[in-house]
Amino acid sequence: MSDDLVTPENVSKAFLQELFNDALMDVSVDSDGDLVIQEDIVCYVFLSENQERIRLLTLFGIAENADRLKCLECVNAINSEYLLVKAYIESEKTLAFEYDIYLKGGVTRKYLALAVKRFCNIPRKAVAEEYALGIIP
Repeated sequence: MSDDLVTPENVSKAFLQELFNDALMDVSVDSDGDLVIQEDIVCYVFLSENQERIRLLTLFGIAENADRLKCLECVNAINSEYLLVKAYIESEKTLAFEYDIYLKGGVTRKYLALAVKRFCNIPRKAVAEEYALGIIP
């Protein structure tokens, strides 16, 4: 993989798909046209309209009997422990993790691939922590 810079001027969904394929990631396009990486978790990759930001997103279902206060405490613990990601309750049934990668000024292809791999490791680890017991089925 080359260290060419990824910038708002040269990035596209096709470019990202090729980059992730080159990094030996399992990448595909879903029925909505979104990039999806399968790397221990399902990670959605969204390119902002102005192409200055890549948003990574993964979702986990919340247990039917999970207490709302315990869910919020879990999210607070994740946001305190794992500074790289942002965790939040997307709906009553979904715990979401996000991370934004800003492209203004450019980032290397290697950095981008490694950032995605690192992001994919964090949510799986976070939901295995003690504070997530009873939240994620």
